Amino acid sequence: MRNLFTLTIIAIALIGCKTEMVDISRIIVLDSNFNQIRVIDESNSLNQLSKLWKEFEPIDELPITEWTHKLDIESKDLSGRWLYNQEGYLAKLNKQLKPSYKVKNTEAFNKIILGF
Repeated sequence: MRNLFTLTIIAIALIGCKTEMVDISRIIVLDSNFNQIRVIDESNSLNQLSKLWKEFEPIDELPITEWTHKLDIESKDLSGRWLYNQEGYLAKLNKQLKPSYKVKNTEAFNKIILGF
């Protein structure tokens, strides 16, 4: 019983934690129709994205949303396809849509990811 309590406390603490700095090597941005609209591979933009990612807030439940973009992320930490809504919701494309995040600074993130 004590182990279960300890694991529950650790899980609650992890959910509330900010994400770590990530090492992103490239992002291909697709619109909702899978048209490639942008490739981000310049170091300055990737460094800014890594800093912004560190501020993302992990969320347990995503609101009902229309995914406006797909992000094909190349990284040693989080590679794969991610769904993005320009209102600031981001989720890994899998059955559970986990992990999922709320972008803190959507204006800065959208400027880099979407170009506006």
